[in-house]
Amino acid sequence: MDLTKVKNIVKSLENDFYNKIILLDDLKQCEYLLLNFEYKTIDRVIHNIEFPIGDNLKKTFISLQNNTPLIRNKAFLKDSLIRDKCDSIKSEKVQCTPKDIRLEFPIETDNDRFLEKQQRFYLQDSVKTCSCKECSGDGLVSCYASDCNGNHTWECDECIGEGKVSCLKCSGEGWNRCGGLFMGCGGSGKVKKTVRLASGKTSEKLVNCSSCSGKGKVKCMTCNVTGKVTCSKCSGKRTITCNYCYEDRKRYGLTDCRNCDGKGEFGELDFVVSKIENKKHQKIIIKGPVLQLDLGTIEDYFTQLNDKKELFYQHNMVVKNDYSDFEKKHCEILEQELNLDKNSFPKVLTEKLAYKHITCIEFNYKHILSNEIHSGVIIDYNSAPRIKLYSDPEELKMDLKNAAKTTTSFLTKIFKTKKFKLKTDRLIEIKLMIYLAKADGKIEDSEKIYLSEIIKNLDDFTNTEKKELFKLMDTKVLPELTAKDLKFSSNKIENQIIGRLNEMAMVDGEFEPAEIRFIENLKNTVI
Repeated sequence: MDLTKVKNIVKSLENDFYNKIILLDDLKQCEYLLLNFEYKTIDRVIHNIEFPIGDNLKKTFISLQNNTPLIRNKAFLKDSLIRDKCDSIKSEKVQCTPKDIRLEFPIETDNDRFLEKQQRFYLQDSVKTCSCKECSGDGLVSCYASDCNGNHTWECDECIGEGKVSCLKCSGEGWNRCGGLFMGCGGSGKVKKTVRLASGKTSEKLVNCSSCSGKGKVKCMTCNVTGKVTCSKCSGKRTITCNYCYEDRKRYGLTDCRNCDGKGEFGELDFVVSKIENKKHQKIIIKGPVLQLDLGTIEDYFTQLNDKKELFYQHNMVVKNDYSDFEKKHCEILEQELNLDKNSFPKVLTEKLAYKHITCIEFNYKHILSNEIHSGVIIDYNSAPRIKLYSDPEELKMDLKNAAKTTTSFLTKIFKTKKFKLKTDRLIEIKLMIYLAKADGKIEDSEKIYLSEIIKNLDDFTNTEKKELFKLMDTKVLPELTAKDLKFSSNKIENQIIGRLNEMAMVDGEFEPAEIRFIENLKNTVI
């Protein structure tokens, strides 16, 4: 770290700011290494499927069994019927180790670019057929219907083989209670009837019900007095025929095996699914003391990284390694952190790396007017430096103390107290020192240090007065001073201030012509 270089950077980037501060010799340096790591991996999983072999698959599967493997017991699964089975039938994953030899197979590329969608390949020694365990290869089993039990026909359990069941309307009696035309007799056989006597009077008497002829019951029209009706379950046939199993002699009472869809034979094979993934990982390595700098500011520099360089590539038997010592070191660290492997699955196919070194110098500085210590940082110190301040050294805070100062200043102006006069003299002196420091167009470090030591702090001044001083430091062309601006409380104070101005002019060892003219003009204006 070089304080002179730091000063030159701050001065070149923020000259106005530099003129108002004194850089302190307690620098902190921190190195940030930004890494942008891209890599491609291929992972492979073995799946096992079993499926019934029908006539449409029989020939295909036999040819699959008899194929000559492309490479070490493995070949592409090209048949569309078998591929459709792999897609439609739920498969089971086969346990294997990351270095299982069954996973090794050429990776498909096009012009040295890996195809994102790799074909499935199968394991030749896994292709086999077997009889269905449920039907023993016949394709037929006893009917699954619980009532049938392989009989195909059975006695109706509703009518117990009679074809007839009791009539529900009359409960098997053949007769129903009389209801009559107007509620009938209710089963009594008698109804009341009004008759006129010879005397002309009317009287009620019981007579036989006309609906049931005094029997109290009528014939059941549903069963026609038999008390029986045709069984609805067997339609009067006395037996039930199964709708699910076969009725021909060879397959009587049998149905297709659900396990093999009636095929009687299963095919089984293991196939391998490959998945290629492109991944990214960003990392910041910090070397040095912790700075106040927000890490998000450093992360913004990821957009400025150099072009990614392909350092590693492996395609089957072709392997390229193009690492520098620096790149190899950091790629190996990243591989370990991300659990990457170039020799087992999921296997790394390519590695690319982009990186950038960013040196940051944190500095402390003292504002020459307020004498408060603040901090800042130079980001990317060696390449494209820029300055970030952690706080605003000229931020003015209004609090109760400052409000009290403002009120006190107003009252002391009225009564012209000694304290007020001293404060006014001090304010004039600070202004004159600012004028003197800027008289020759530049403010030397020695002048800033002298000014800072004289001022010490601005605690006695109001925010308005501080703001006026800060504004003078920022002004390019200072306004002309008049006798009204230079009302000292006494000649003694005047002489003391002019004496200190002379000291300040000589503090850098040279009495610049512009500084001499300023002091002489000041004396003439005051006189």
